[in-house]
Amino acid sequence: AHYMGSPYSVIRYPQGVFIIKPFDPAGLFRPERAILLLILFISVVIILLYFLLRRIFRPLKDLSAAVHQIGDGNYNYKVPVNTTDELGELAGSINEMSAKISNSINSKEQLLIDVSHELRSPLTRIKLGLVVDSPKEKIEEDVLEMEKMVTSLLENYRSDAEFGNINPEMTD
Repeated sequence: AHYMGSPYSVIRYPQGVFIIKPFDPAGLFRPERAILLLILFISVVIILLYFLLRRIFRPLKDLSAAVHQIGDGNYNYKVPVNTTDELGELAGSINEMSAKISNSINSKEQLLIDVSHELRSPLTRIKLGLVVDSPKEKIEEDVLEMEKMVTSLLENYRSDAEFGNINPEMTD
């Protein structure tokens, strides 16, 4: 028998009549349900990708923060090294660079303190010599001593600097 275009079976029992409609898979598919499931699936995929990309790009964010900290003068900032891949090597290199910069700045500060102290002695002798009318030769000795110190300091700076080195080359 057919009812509204669908086949069905009728079974009669003394207790009553049973009408059985066969399973129709096309009846389960409804466009609204399919669209809702698709939206749900895409949402779950996007959320999972968000957390995955956050985890993947976290080392880059740490490296960027370190570069900004070092650029602002905080040479004691250390990048967390969590991996042994290229990003981990880069983080280690940035930490090493930061330590070298810090040591270099500390050395230059100490040099400045030492030079200031060393130049103060001849200056004090010159001032004292001018007050007590010391011989001109004694004052000239102190001035020459200061000139030697300044010259030595500049020569040391030039030898450490890249532009101060002379690299002879054979030419035709």
